[in-house]
Amino acid sequence: MAVLYLGIVFLVIILLLVFHCPLYQALIGGLLAKVLLFHIPMQMVLTQVMLFFLKLEFTADYFHVSLGDLIRKTLP
Repeated sequence: MAVLYLGIVFLVIILLLVFHCPLYQALIGGLLAKVLLFHIPMQMVLTQVMLFFLKLEFTADYFHVSLGDLIRKTLP
């Protein structure tokens, strides 16, 4: 069943790309399909998103750059 779900996730990504959505939107659509199909609890998803942004903040502070510079990968 998991292989079928992954196939559906890839199909969602491909369909969004066919409809000329940007790649980041297609990947977000795939992530949302994954969350819905695999019944991942929303609390776990939000926790992981918050941890990601906290790690970005700590990394930006460590390198003494802004978050924008870190995202654009203009590190020294």
